[in-house]
Amino acid sequence: MTLGGTVQQPVQSIVQQETDLLAQLLEVLKREQGALSQGQIDGEQLQAHAQAKLPIYQQIEALENQRIASLTAQQLTDSPQTMQRIAQQQGCLNAWLQMRSLAQRVKQLNELNGELINHRLRHNQQMLNMLRESSAKFAPTYSEKGDQTAQVRRLNSSA
Repeated sequence: MTLGGTVQQPVQSIVQQETDLLAQLLEVLKREQGALSQGQIDGEQLQAHAQAKLPIYQQIEALENQRIASLTAQQLTDSPQTMQRIAQQQGCLNAWLQMRSLAQRVKQLNELNGELINHRLRHNQQMLNMLRESSAKFAPTYSEKGDQTAQVRRLNSSA
């Protein structure tokens, strides 16, 4: 089939479904970012956000697979240019461009949230390391006779 023909499922339907899902995902990511920005992070809240994202990602992937299968069946290549031409032919070019813009915002916010999470993880690891060092310096130890000493020693973690 040439580009002049029609793709099995109208692009407008796929674009609308993807746009709706991306809007839902963007809202979850905004809530996740709010949770990550708080002084005290609620692990259960972050877990709930992660669980909310998963089915949305799966639905987006399913739509993408449908779109790719439809293009492949019509002997068309899966590329943004091909999709843009098809969207233009089917009268939904603006919707396609808006969906692509929304997808870019989702990608950016997801990456930012990932950076926030990595920053928190690094901070937590540094704090744990400091606590370990501090406790190792002042940890009470026992002599061979069983007497407790408060000697400053480094604990041998391989012992």
